[in-house]
Order: sequence, then structure tokens, then C-alpha cells
Amino acid sequence: MQPTVLRALTHTGHACQLTDVTGSISSVELSKLLNDLIATKAFGLSAMSTDSATIKLDAPKLAHIQIGDELYRLLLFPYEGRIEKF
Repeated sequence: MQPTVLRALTHTGHACQLTDVTGSISSVELSKLLNDLIATKAFGLSAMSTDSATIKLDAPKLAHIQIGDELYRLLLFPYEGRIEKF
């Protein structure tokens, strides 16, 4: 399957995208997830890491999400989300 890429603008007007490298998630679900990520201000630079007070610009955030019956890995970079098989 081919990767699916959706593009949009963040709450601050920066270009962002969500890439499903599996190519298996419907565009409706991807669009909903991208809109949710924008609404929760998940995109943008974060100067502090989540595990210490160390400054690590552009360090990805990792999460796991379930869509339907499938579990996926979600990697969040400053202006890109990437979905991979778990």
C-alpha cells in the first residue's frame, strides 16, 4: 500500500502534515485525527523534553493510538505526524 499524506495549517498558520505510512487508514479517520492534533495544539516547537528539564528541540513525541481494531504508533515531530504499524 502507498502512504497517505494529508496537509493542513496549524493554529498559528504553519503548514503541517499527517502521514500514514501503512496506507491502511481511511482518509476520513486521518482527517479527523489531523484536525484533533491541530485543535489540541500538538504541532509546533517544544523546547523542553518530557523526561527531564533538558532542552531538545525537534525531539519527536511518541504515542500509541487505536483506530478501529488496529493499534498504531504515532510519532509527532514539530510540524509532522507519522503513523506506523505497532
